[in-house]
Amino acid sequence: MSLNAMADRAAAHARMPSMVRRRAGAASEPAGSSGLLATIGAYIPTEVTTAYVAAAAGMATLDPPLSHATRLGIATGVALLSGFLTWVIAQRKAIAAAGAAGSPPPSPRATLRAGWFEVLAGIVACFAWTTAVTPSWVDWGRNVVYAPALMVFLVSSMIGGAAVLLKR
Repeated sequence: MSLNAMADRAAAHARMPSMVRRRAGAASEPAGSSGLLATIGAYIPTEVTTAYVAAAAGMATLDPPLSHATRLGIATGVALLSGFLTWVIAQRKAIAAAGAAGSPPPSPRATLRAGWFEVLAGIVACFAWTTAVTPSWVDWGRNVVYAPALMVFLVSSMIGGAAVLLKR
């Protein structure tokens, strides 16, 4: 999902009063496996991971290669940047929506409180992707093909399952 779409979700939560969110959540039916499958990849920020893949290609050609600590720092920084960008874009969208509705704009803290799941899920999903892409801070080994994909699948499934359970 794009950062723009993730920010839309977070901003939508910021615009809804908490009582309305609770009633809407209580009224919806529990999602089955189709709801889980629909949300598995919803929190992976495509713009940030695309930029990271391009940077990783450049990092792979460096001689001597980057140290483990540097690669871990880059992966962590990219993941945190993903969450921060989601929050900033959600705040801008919430302000614009409040202005269009003629209501006072939400504070940045209120937007973060309302969109905490989208921000956190974006950070975790992005860190999982940066861990799976070569050259990762994890040395997967030369012949390991399925471990990175399995790790990303498990993280995405847990995020998707949490989204369904939390009715996000």
